[in-house]
Amino acid sequence: MRTLHRKNICRLVFYSLFVGTLAFLVHRYWYTMTVSVPIQEDDIRTAVLKQGLGEQLAQCGPSKEICCMSLEGKGDPGDAFLARFQGQFRKGSECELEEPGPYFKHIETGKPASVIRIGSVQWFGPTHARVDVGLVCGPLCGVGGAFTIRWGSRGWTVESLERWVS
Repeated sequence: MRTLHRKNICRLVFYSLFVGTLAFLVHRYWYTMTVSVPIQEDDIRTAVLKQGLGEQLAQCGPSKEICCMSLEGKGDPGDAFLARFQGQFRKGSECELEEPGPYFKHIETGKPASVIRIGSVQWFGPTHARVDVGLVCGPLCGVGGAFTIRWGSRGWTVESLERWVS
């Protein structure tokens, strides 16, 4: 009878460990397995902008400075992505380089503008990526960096950054 009891305990422990490990992996990778890559990349870009450059980007908005955004290799971000920031940013094609000098201006109003350039997402695995972001506000005015980001229990979180300031 003791042998049967020990076998049941061993089975219970094994199944508990198996189910616990499976639950952990499903929880950790569920998002990356069920959400399309373009939406994941938009989530990554959003997290990087809010966590990595949130303080610097607070100057942008409808009643504040004009800030235009472009995605490296893609051009303008989509309306759905811009809507995540509630009017804080405009499409990159709405701004142009002003001559002479390295200043940007809003095409429609002629007002000075800052430009945010977001690099492509470099994937290191299903829960780990890197993005380069830069904000240029003038000839010697800018901030940005290379942000390493990881998916976890609280969503995408910036882990580390290599920041530059001009």
